[in-house]
Amino acid sequence: MRNTLLFIETLKRKELNLSVELIPLDLSEGDLMAIKAYVMMKVSSGSEREICKKIIEFDEVMDVSIVYGEFDVIAKVRVEDLETLESFLSENIRNIPSIVLTSTMIVAREYKGKATRNALKIRSL
Repeated sequence: MRNTLLFIETLKRKELNLSVELIPLDLSEGDLMAIKAYVMMKVSSGSEREICKKIIEFDEVMDVSIVYGEFDVIAKVRVEDLETLESFLSENIRNIPSIVLTSTMIVAREYKGKATRNALKIRSL
């Protein structure tokens, strides 16, 4: 992000007539040490929406979805290290009474689709 801001400042100094639209990258972009994980949850019947609204408020949560199948809710989280992941799960997620069971899958490698490859778009006016 710092390089992007320097680039925009350089464009301003050159008085170029450009409009810049910043579309946020995935938070781990450029941060190879970050840990991402999917946390699957079984929750009390009928509490899915309430759980999603609570979970999405945590800074570590990238997104959360209600799903069909063995689990009811799945959240994608990003933390700095495994110790922080353990702490986040035990102190935050597992302390929500309606969450009956969790299963966590740590991301080993991630591939981006076409929709997220071009996160920074610069357009001429």
